[in-house]
Amino acid sequence: MLSFACSRTAARRHGGTAARRRAARALLGLGPGATPSGDDFLCGLLLAAQVQRRPPDWLAALAHIAAEADRLTPPVSAALLR
Repeated sequence: MLSFACSRTAARRHGGTAARRRAARALLGLGPGATPSGDDFLCGLLLAAQVQRRPPDWLAALAHIAAEADRLTPPVSAALLR
């Protein structure tokens, strides 16, 4: 999780949507079980984005990765990310 946070910070500094996508993709499916811990973290970020007045700048990158969830993570977790 720390690597994702560091990658997000670096992406913000360098303005890279691609860097944000790589950081999120690295978490997708990370860990054991029906809902790997990396997916749980991404779900938490998506939930946090829902309560913001304005969409956060990283939301588009996360939504792009969530669309890939069907092929990269277990079905239960993919459904939560969608």
